[in-house]
Amino acid sequence: MARIRGFGATTAAVVAVASVYMGVNFFQPIVVEQLRKDGHLRTDIDVPKFDADGNIIVADSDRVKGVPPFGLTDAQAAALAAGQDTAQNPDTTAPPN
Repeated sequence: MARIRGFGATTAAVVAVASVYMGVNFFQPIVVEQLRKDGHLRTDIDVPKFDADGNIIVADSDRVKGVPPFGLTDAQAAALAAGQDTAQNPDTTAPPN
């Protein structure tokens, strides 16, 4: 019986941590933009800027060299690193046979 209670407690802890993490990621852009509109956003700390979809806007100077931008497949990132244009060569997104 202790094993069943342990699994239940572990499941509840994992669900709680996942809920808090996803809630913070969902509400952060909404809260930051509202504070910015109201003029109550602190200016002494760096607060990220968000686009209309809620994604963090990162300046090119702040990007890490050699790390592909978010949302690329491995083939697209390899083509980008090799200097190929993935729009001109759509076969770079196809899985190898």
